[in-house]
Parts: sequence; structure tokens; C-alpha cells
Amino acid sequence: MLELDDVRAFCRGREVDLVMVSPPAPFTVCLHGEFDGYGDFFSLVARDVEYVDLPGGFPLGEMRDVSQVSAMVELSPKWTGLAELHSGPAVAFRSADARDWGTGCCDHLIIANHLEWRAGRDWKPMGRRAAPG
Repeated sequence: MLELDDVRAFCRGREVDLVMVSPPAPFTVCLHGEFDGYGDFFSLVARDVEYVDLPGGFPLGEMRDVSQVSAMVELSPKWTGLAELHSGPAVAFRSADARDWGTGCCDHLIIANHLEWRAGRDWKPMGRRAAPG
């Protein structure tokens, strides 16, 4: 299993598209990190999904862990009111087409009770240093 910081470091080193793919189970959303239809970089498997605001695929600009649902409104005003309706952890995504957060159409979100990042067969960790020996 990967951490969000690992995935963010990986995405800083290359262009990545997030594409929705067939989920492994009901009430599950699965996003796949690839480039232009190729590559198996990583997947995000979200189980027990509470809310989804995602297109079928988009070029990834930035992503943030939103552990407090109320913090989503600070990223994009279009998510006002979600804090009263949902409680699960969230990941917010900004499309590479947007310069910053808050543009609305380029901000995407998933709220789920279980979020799991998985390495794909083309995963190569970025930015990790060996621990001093």
C-alpha cells in the first residue's frame, strides 16, 4: 500500500492522467493513474463511498488529503454544504487545466470511508532517500 505523499511525489516527476476504471466491488470507486492511455502507475481504491465529484478522466494537476470534510470549502466553494452531509475522509483533485483551486469545473472530490493507494506494475518511487546507515 502507498501513502498519498508517495503518489504526490511520483506525479511531480511526470504527467499523469487519472481515469475511472471498473471497480473491484459494489460501492467502490477505482481511479487509475496512467499517461495517455498507457502505463499502470498506481490506483486509488475507495470503498464505502459517500460522495463522488469526478469526470471519467482528467490530467492531474494536484491532489490533497482532506481529513476534515469542512476543509473542502477552503479549496473550492462548490463543496459548501458537504460537511453537514458527509463524514468520511476525502481526497481532492485539481485538474492540470486549472491554475489554482476554486475554479469549480476543474476541482474534483471523492469522500469514502476507506481510501487505499496501490502501486501499479509501472510504479517507481520518486523522491525517497535511503535511511542513514
